[in-house]
Amino acid sequence: MTYFLDRNRRGIALYRNVPVTALTILSAIFAMILASATWQWERRELRNSLQIQADRLQHSLEQQFSTQQKIRPEQIERLTSSELIQTLLEHSLRGLNLTELEIYFWQGNLKQDLEPVALYKVNERLFINNLEENPPSLVGRGWLCPEFAPPTSSASGQAFRQLRRSRNSVTLPCQRSLKVSDREISWLLIPTAQYIAPDQYWRTWSIIIGSTALITFLSIYLRASQRYMLQIEQLLRKQTEKANTLQETLTELQNTQAMLVHSERMSALGQMLAGIIHEIKNPLHFLGGNLVPLKDYCESLLTLLKLYQEYYPEPVEAIVDYSEESDLEFMMEDFPDLLNSMKVGTERIAQIVQSMRTFSHVDESTMKPVDIHEGLDSTLLILYNRLKAKDYRSEIAIIKEYGEIPKVEGYSGQINQVFLNIIANAIDVLDERSKKQKEQGISLEKGEIKIQTSVAKENQVQIKIVDNGLGMSDEVKAKIFEPFFTTKSADKGTGLGMSISYKIIVDKHSGQLLCQSKIGEGTTFLINLPISRSPSPSKVGSQSLSATQLNMCNYAIVLGAGHGSSPLVTS
Repeated sequence: MTYFLDRNRRGIALYRNVPVTALTILSAIFAMILASATWQWERRELRNSLQIQADRLQHSLEQQFSTQQKIRPEQIERLTSSELIQTLLEHSLRGLNLTELEIYFWQGNLKQDLEPVALYKVNERLFINNLEENPPSLVGRGWLCPEFAPPTSSASGQAFRQLRRSRNSVTLPCQRSLKVSDREISWLLIPTAQYIAPDQYWRTWSIIIGSTALITFLSIYLRASQRYMLQIEQLLRKQTEKANTLQETLTELQNTQAMLVHSERMSALGQMLAGIIHEIKNPLHFLGGNLVPLKDYCESLLTLLKLYQEYYPEPVEAIVDYSEESDLEFMMEDFPDLLNSMKVGTERIAQIVQSMRTFSHVDESTMKPVDIHEGLDSTLLILYNRLKAKDYRSEIAIIKEYGEIPKVEGYSGQINQVFLNIIANAIDVLDERSKKQKEQGISLEKGEIKIQTSVAKENQVQIKIVDNGLGMSDEVKAKIFEPFFTTKSADKGTGLGMSISYKIIVDKHSGQLLCQSKIGEGTTFLINLPISRSPSPSKVGSQSLSATQLNMCNYAIVLGAGHGSSPLVTS
């Protein structure tokens, strides 16, 4: 769905970047160019048609003068110029299909200016002799007859005297001349208004009208489409925001649900662990309390036995036999050692129980001053069994570089859980490296975990935990704090450990949890905690309870994990 929304959004943005006005202007320019080209073509066709008709008329008149079949010479001499021209025209126009033309005639000798003779209107078949007061007008039609300049005055003969003479009359569309003896007869074919009427340019007008209608429709359509696309864009933006919100909510709900389900599963184990701690603590008190009088009693009995041996050096035979059988001398020497071993054992159990209490803090509900060093030592004590040498590696060395730091204000159980998660992950990485080196026959590199504490800033304590393991890639490092992200198999990790650690440090304690790592160079975790801060009651409660239950679960599983790691510890 996200891909579909993004693709449509890109299409809408591309469409919106093309202005409707620009498209309309481009369409109008294209239509104007096309109409202009068509108009020029039609003008050229009209001009060619006029020139063809002039050529045909000239050819017909030349035939009339050359053949002289219809008009005899004596008839020509008796006729006036206008009558002669009228007679010639009547014979010449027979068989010619000339329409929408006016033919002006004028004559003169080769050395004189031309004088107007007559006008013949082809459509009306009307011959007019007197043209002195009726010069031809070429308004709107001068482009067809460039050889004729429109008159500047209405003086008699001025219009015809402005006729441009040309010996190459073939190149002129309107003017033609014919030499008869010593006279020159010229005529001018002037098209009528109907000749160049708009219907002669129907292609041009069709393009103009059609283009105008098309551009208008296109503009309306583009405007409507743009409004529609803007509405779609707004709708898509809203849908995208809703989809993103729903996706974030769904992810958050899934993470919360998984953590709650996991917390509920571990709740029973956490309660059982609390009961075990209580049950161990009571017998331990009995053992610790009875060892002192037991030692006194044993010392008294041994003293009494020595006194018997001193004052009765020769006991009866039965006592001698039993003393030899039970090796009385060895028992007297070994008995104090047994008592000391029992004392050391009970003290060890007491330390473990105290670490369990320090680590879990089931009754923790408010922030208290936390001793970071005590928490680190308790964590290392819990993980002591996993630090021992294995068949595939030597003992992991713990290097402590504790600085002088004050106590920080926070939840000790949750902070200890972060220490446990990070150090347990470091042990897992060192175990994995040792196994690979052993399989490849490479000399085993001793594993080390360095823990440094210092005051980083004026109101901040920094804990640095460094291992010399395999390191991690940038891709893994970018996802290490995401819920349910893990590089381990399903039976060794659920991907919640580092996510929970991040929430504890950042959300619950307003600190920082940073990871620095490169392939082959190990990994460094930096924990920055404020020394003092105001408690956040809104974040204490059910979340603290869940974290405490997870602490107890981590602790319980780590105690019994001599070869693996807790699913809640790993990430």
